[in-house]
Amino acid sequence: MNGEAFCVNTSNNIGIGTDSPDGRLHISSGASGDCRVYIEADEDNNAEGDNPFIIFKQDGGIETASVWCGNADGGNDNSLNLSSATSQYGGIRFFTSSTDGGWETADERLRIAPNGKIGINTITANSRLHILAGNEGGILIEDSSTNTQAPYLEIIGKRLDGNTHQSFAGQVFLAKNRTDAKTAAGVKLGVVLFGGNHTNGSKSNIAYPASIVGISENSFDSVTDMPTGIAFYTGSTGRAPAVNNVSSGIERLRITSDGYLLLATDSQKNLGQGNTDTGIGLNPLGRVNASRDGAASILINRNNSAGPIQVFYLDGVQEGYIQIATSGISMVNTSDYRLKENETIISDGITKVKQLIPRRFNFKADKDTTVDGFFAHEVSPVVPESVFGEKDATINEEGEGYQGLDQSKLIPVLTASIKELIAKVETLEAEVAALKSN
Repeated sequence: MNGEAFCVNTSNNIGIGTDSPDGRLHISSGASGDCRVYIEADEDNNAEGDNPFIIFKQDGGIETASVWCGNADGGNDNSLNLSSATSQYGGIRFFTSSTDGGWETADERLRIAPNGKIGINTITANSRLHILAGNEGGILIEDSSTNTQAPYLEIIGKRLDGNTHQSFAGQVFLAKNRTDAKTAAGVKLGVVLFGGNHTNGSKSNIAYPASIVGISENSFDSVTDMPTGIAFYTGSTGRAPAVNNVSSGIERLRITSDGYLLLATDSQKNLGQGNTDTGIGLNPLGRVNASRDGAASILINRNNSAGPIQVFYLDGVQEGYIQIATSGISMVNTSDYRLKENETIISDGITKVKQLIPRRFNFKADKDTTVDGFFAHEVSPVVPESVFGEKDATINEEGEGYQGLDQSKLIPVLTASIKELIAKVETLEAEVAALKSN
């Protein structure tokens, strides 16, 4: 049946503007002009609950999806709504293709699953937003203006009680998934990069010369055996995001999985102990190691006045300090009389000094330099508090275990011996004077 406005062909397809309908309803504007379809409700604007709907039915007449304007509950906020609701599969999918007429074979680009999760380039969304991407930008947030505050990514964690655990804070997760084996040592697990544009104002000249990296320190053998450190990289040569096998910067600082802080070294925790590696290491228990080639490894400065430049405490109590002034430095030990008791006068200074054996020698590590001094074990019976360590103790690979001597502790004995000699000299002088007077 043909009419001026529409036709119905032998397949009961209806054509409007065409006498060859390709489907149940085929609307055409002909050779020119727009083709517009209007679905109108509430023409007189008297019933705000009257809304226009397109409803899709299948699987035995079930209404599985709809497109409408307004609220399905009878209200009208003039919103455009797209809905899918079914107990079998369901969801909303978006397809695109660069092939003319290839809509049926187009690739799925985005899917909203029935549980509300959104997948881009993936049919299985594992989170609220799941993006599957290759060597390309996955998410780009770009400033829309040069005159306002830059955009930012904000993640807010909420908790009704006082739980302070990190799982209830805003979180960012970065991970590396090796699909053929467990994670090995030295793998970069996640990277945050920093950069800017060079040469001119072009966005294409943005490169990244610095980064913060999570690094596996050993193979990951179980969920409780995944030693991971954090490294900080800095430099002056930037890399573009899509460049492979190039780091943004050189590693300068690392915090190891067991809490060491290493500067200018990526693995040596005991700098200078049995090795010649350089850098600075901070032990989590409070020890600092510093090693440098051909120059002082530690420099300490005090401005504007003389005074202590380094202070020493034992169990929270000050025991001494290094004093600095324009005339030099002094090692100051605690010596206040109020801290002392059971004092006696040293009366055997000469006897002790006679037991000391001053020697000239060179150290094996410096054969060309001869020095004056003592052997620690020979001093130990005379002034035991001046000697540290045991004679012939085992020496470890870091050179620890040798005896040491604090020669400053010999001063009281030497002073006592000098006073005893002075007393003897004064006695002799008095005797000589008496003899002369007679």
